Amino acid sequence: MEDGKSKLQKVATRFALVFMTVALIYANFSFYPFAKTVSSRSVSLRPLSFEQKNNLSVAVQRLNGLVIRPGETFSFNAAVGPRTGKRGYQPAPSYLGAGGESPQTLGGGICLLSSCLYQNALAAGLNIVERVPHLRTVRTVAPGFDATVWYGSADLRFKNQTECPIQIKTDMSDSQLKVTLLGNSEVLAKSGNAQLRRTEAMPAPGELLVEVFRCDQGKDIFVSRDLYRTR
Repeated sequence: MEDGKSKLQKVATRFALVFMTVALIYANFSFYPFAKTVSSRSVSLRPLSFEQKNNLSVAVQRLNGLVIRPGETFSFNAAVGPRTGKRGYQPAPSYLGAGGESPQTLGGGICLLSSCLYQNALAAGLNIVERVPHLRTVRTVAPGFDATVWYGSADLRFKNQTECPIQIKTDMSDSQLKVTLLGNSEVLAKSGNAQLRRTEAMPAPGELLVEVFRCDQGKDIFVSRDLYRTR
């Protein structure tokens, strides 16, 4: 039969193993490079058609989990690839204008994804290399916060100028799209939890002039000035 001393030694050994396991899990999580939410944007998908949601779903799957390494420049077109029928895209309205009219294109609707990603990159303080606004205002994205994409032409590109990797996480349901940039504490500290601010003016009938600023630590940093048609 086991004596009391042997039983105590077994209990102590088991306790030590449990403690070491918990400590290792905590240490791994603490140093996990994508433990922090650097920036996140959500948008309603209720105004979109079935075809537009399908196109978004195809593009979302190609971006989810993608890692942007330190010094690397992310390209939306390179990551998502050509918008073709063989790749699962369907003809759909390119955007939702004020009057609801829009040309049908393969992959129509995915500008909502690139626009969310653009806003995240701005809020995170990443270096915007290329961004093209829509020619007209759209109902799904506030003017100045949009980023249109067209394979082989208009692209969204931004550089991870930090010394740490950043991961793109995408979540999509039938009613909502959520795009998040993940990183570590260092990336989060550099982003400064910045906010985006817009100003609007109407220089002429049917025109809207929008300026965007990134508000970081009490300072307004100029981002863009875009002129849109409203009709």
